[in-house]
Amino acid sequence: MRIVLDTNVLASGLLFFGPPATILVAVESGRIGLVLTPRNFVEANLRD
Repeated sequence: MRIVLDTNVLASGLLFFGPPATILVAVESGRIGLVLTPRNFVEANLRD
């Protein structure tokens, strides 16, 4: 399965415990594939 997450969910998963963190653990283990869009990078200020 592949998913696209809102930037806020990504940030919450990195900073806090709970459902967003559980999703990122599943991504890290390879159970879920994470799809990022250019908008994710813009919102995270990783790209202009």
